[in-house]
Amino acid sequence: MLVIPPVYKKYISTLHGRVLLLGGADTGKTTFARLLYISWYKKQSFPCAFLDLDPGQTKLGLPGFHWGLINHGWKNERVARMLGSFSPRGYEQLSLENLKHLTHWLKKQEAEDIVLDTCGYIRDTGMAYKIHVAEIFAPRYTVIFSMSKNNDEEKLLNTLIKNGIGGEIIAFPPQAFVTPRTREKRIRYRNRQISLFAKRGHSFSMVVKLDQCEIVSNGHVQPLKKFLCDSASSELKNKLGALKKADGTHIPCVVTNSVLFEDGYQVEFHIITEKHLTPPAEEGIIIAKDLNVETSSATNHPEAGRVQP
Repeated sequence: MLVIPPVYKKYISTLHGRVLLLGGADTGKTTFARLLYISWYKKQSFPCAFLDLDPGQTKLGLPGFHWGLINHGWKNERVARMLGSFSPRGYEQLSLENLKHLTHWLKKQEAEDIVLDTCGYIRDTGMAYKIHVAEIFAPRYTVIFSMSKNNDEEKLLNTLIKNGIGGEIIAFPPQAFVTPRTREKRIRYRNRQISLFAKRGHSFSMVVKLDQCEIVSNGHVQPLKKFLCDSASSELKNKLGALKKADGTHIPCVVTNSVLFEDGYQVEFHIITEKHLTPPAEEGIIIAKDLNVETSSATNHPEAGRVQP
């Protein structure tokens, strides 16, 4: 049974068009996004769409990606663009480029009812980032969550009004039914999503030697072995990566483990071969280079991240 909190009922039943959700972490954005998307689905307002711009706590698929889901009534389609990070902090420009591509894809699909869920990054440079999100998405409505006097959400509201962007703005005060999660819970959720995607996904595992791997860091490609020595860390589990095939193309993957052998570390990659995942190309990407990668041993993907009833 779908339970809609009383404070949301009026808006869930009336909002249409492009709807942008803004606010800090754990303020109720994703709950509202899910309820609104499902209400469109139940009304058969097709095609309707859900954009997920929270790479760390995404509900639509593999973390580290920005996801789009569109429902045509008779079928669902998902598409994703890789950020290569679990937060847009430091990757704002790439995140905005991903939003442009996903919005353009939905426009081609003739989706009019689109809800855009965002992450809780609104402090410092996050404020300007969210303003750019609003400019690109050009919503009919902007919903701001957990707003109170002199907090970051109120500053965001005032900035939107001052710049004349965001469409009609709706602001909710903090809600008692919204329970903040600890950092540990957020990390556990992310790791669980990655593990689910990797273990049951359209994918398979392989192990490569460390000297076959490079990492993109601070805009420079360097050998992974050197990076590990310099950073005094061998913790690679759940990092996003790519396998570079001999023909120069890349396949997105997740690093599921790194193991120390007598001849050095070996890195286990879990290869994601789904066609809707774009290859990575930016910071923080681990690349295993010049491999003859075969994808014929893939298995079926579960209905991960399903938000419709």
